[in-house]
Amino acid sequence: MFREMASDFKFAFRVLRRAPLFTVVSVVIIALGVGAVTTAFSAMESLLLRPVAGTRDAERVMGFELLAADGDFTMTASPDLIELWQKRARLIDGVAGHTRNELTLTIAGTGIAAEGGVVTASFLQLLNVAPSVGRLFSPADDSTGAVPVAVLSHDFWTLHFGANPGVVGSVVAINGHATTIVGVAGADFVGAMSIIPQDLWITRAAAQQLLPDRRSWLRPIAALKEGVSADAAARELSALLAQRVLEPDSLPDGIKRTIVRLSPLRAIPADARGDFMSFLGLLLAGSALVLIIASVNVGTMLSARSIARQREMALRAALGAGRFRLIRQLMAESVLLYVSGGVIGAALAVFLTGAVEQIRVPIDVNLRLEISPNPTVFLFALTAALLTGLIFGLGPAVAASRTDISRRLRDESAGGGRKRSRGTSVLIVGQLAASLVLLVCAALFTRALDRGRRMDKGFDATNVATMQLRSSQWGYSDERMKAFQADFQQRASALPGVEEVSYAAQLPLTASSEGGRFIITGQSQTMRADGTPAGVQLSVAKVGPSYFRLLRMPLRSGRSIAESDGQAAPRVAVINETMAQRFWPAGDAVGRTFMFRDSLHTVVGVVRDAQYQSLNDAIPSVVYVPLLQHWQPDQMLLVRGSGDVVRTARAMSDLLALMDPMLPRPPVIPLQRANGIVLVPQQIAAVATGLMGLVGLVLAVVGLYGIVSYSAGRRTREIGVRMAIGASERAVLRLMVGEGLSLTLYGVIAGAVLSVGAARLASSFLLNAGPFDATSFVAVPAFFACVAAFASYIPARRAASQDPLIALQAE
Repeated sequence: MFREMASDFKFAFRVLRRAPLFTVVSVVIIALGVGAVTTAFSAMESLLLRPVAGTRDAERVMGFELLAADGDFTMTASPDLIELWQKRARLIDGVAGHTRNELTLTIAGTGIAAEGGVVTASFLQLLNVAPSVGRLFSPADDSTGAVPVAVLSHDFWTLHFGANPGVVGSVVAINGHATTIVGVAGADFVGAMSIIPQDLWITRAAAQQLLPDRRSWLRPIAALKEGVSADAAARELSALLAQRVLEPDSLPDGIKRTIVRLSPLRAIPADARGDFMSFLGLLLAGSALVLIIASVNVGTMLSARSIARQREMALRAALGAGRFRLIRQLMAESVLLYVSGGVIGAALAVFLTGAVEQIRVPIDVNLRLEISPNPTVFLFALTAALLTGLIFGLGPAVAASRTDISRRLRDESAGGGRKRSRGTSVLIVGQLAASLVLLVCAALFTRALDRGRRMDKGFDATNVATMQLRSSQWGYSDERMKAFQADFQQRASALPGVEEVSYAAQLPLTASSEGGRFIITGQSQTMRADGTPAGVQLSVAKVGPSYFRLLRMPLRSGRSIAESDGQAAPRVAVINETMAQRFWPAGDAVGRTFMFRDSLHTVVGVVRDAQYQSLNDAIPSVVYVPLLQHWQPDQMLLVRGSGDVVRTARAMSDLLALMDPMLPRPPVIPLQRANGIVLVPQQIAAVATGLMGLVGLVLAVVGLYGIVSYSAGRRTREIGVRMAIGASERAVLRLMVGEGLSLTLYGVIAGAVLSVGAARLASSFLLNAGPFDATSFVAVPAFFACVAAFASYIPARRAASQDPLIALQAE
């Protein structure tokens, strides 16, 4: 059997080598389809399916979600709770905790910003991280009063210390405190959330000295014992959580959690995987359409080629080859084409993923997109190529293996006596429909992107520069940061061209929203099981004075947040119009009160609605509270200038260096650019579907051109007879173009129907525009039909303009 299969593939190679144009075109078409689907799958596999790099037995390590009865959840827990699980859980090998925190290292008198991780002593051991040099943390390193120690990442060690092993045991200044470097982690490990790579790790004990006023909540992780399921371990951890009477500060906002849910540790944390999964799923579906279009195109070419080889197949049958033997030989040719295209497509995916990794998202966090294909992805690419080769090669092979020997040997031509295959027509229609779906989706995403850029967001981001001030990264205490903030604001206000300066803990439309539970005075409340009000979940923004004036958000009633709204003043808040209408529709919101974080707040003003979290969702109820009353160490500085925002940004950075030369200079980002993060899904989707749609259009047009051209060639004598007995050139042209247009019409109708379903699936990314955009559903099919008609016209024109006498003698 293997000898026969080897013989089949050797002969298939010789046959394809004798038709170089057909072979090269087919392989390139397949490579485009396989490259597209492999790139999308590689992104999904690396971000959502691949274990954390640089670890061993990573499949046993689980991340936590802590759920309450009302559906709220958090990914963080107190160190005491982690310690409880560590001591009493029997189905796990251990529990550790981690969180991220920016730090500042002083090397040779220069401050260097570093992405740090605060971890428990067992964190690196639980993940089975092997040190490159030195050692990892020991329990003594995380004990109260221990000397601060740090473990460097391999990349940070190489970049800033020249990969010098002698760095182990040396002392560096981190946030102004002497810290001993005890080791360097393995080359591939960059943290438990590898999409945000960490440069070094410190223990909780070190964080108490290096990060004053920092909250101690951590993201817990657990390693399952061999043979234990995640569900069984989660039930045990939930039981331990339910048995314990939690202290008020054991979890965020004092909310009691009773359920633990475990999920495998991946590059994307569990609380963000849903959005990534839906978005990457759409891209994977679009790329799969490209592969289908490519496969249909090659299948059509194989069908046409099989007709041309009818006499060859008849001779083989006459010499004793059975039908199964003929099918097997033709399938060998198909598989060889598709596997060759799959190999080239996998190589193309390496290039495409490398290009995607270079994309820079407009945020001040260093994202690491490691989406290059691994052996699993390459296996997927070859499997996809092999399956499509078997599926789309089988039909042409079966059609060509029909054994009507005598008729085929009597035919005057290779394709004599055969009408166009109905199966081939179906393939062409399907190809046209799939291409139209991609083009309509590309138009929808492009329209959504344009709509998002022109949408009235409720605030003015022009000429506004932002810079993050990280007191925790710099090692500043809260009191020192407040003094620094006031001094910086005063000096920045005096810079030439500066109009307004303010601060905020969260900026609008920058993926930095915060929420909280509010108990509205005088409103009916949902009650918890313990008899206390559950409150309502609202969006919260902590802002400074001049914030609304800087962003040009006009007040509708009352007053703005003032300098006098400090820590000692009564708690106040400004709310947006949506919240005022929701809770006080009579228009008397000013003066009303609510409870937030155990404090009574009075509404002092109502401000215009603005998009704060997303352009696609309805405007939420937003509460703006004074930053000085709800202090947050890490803040965003906002400066509105009268001129070039780049010049304003440079002046801000120079001022920071003047005030404290030891601080690393944070990036200064125009607010308009920072707001662009909310349009990143639309940008990626528009570019990806646009490219895939254009590839699909080209392939569909080539397929339509080929089928009309082949049909015209097959009907040369018929055309000659028609013209000899009086048919005009226009009539022949109309006959041949009509053949292509009929296929195009069916393809457009089928594509339009499928596009409706695709638009519904993508509706969450279309920015409230609805999936039925008239321009996209009219202009794109019209353009598509014109291109397809032109593709039919060229071979039809050539057939209609030939000499009738030459046409009659053609065969």
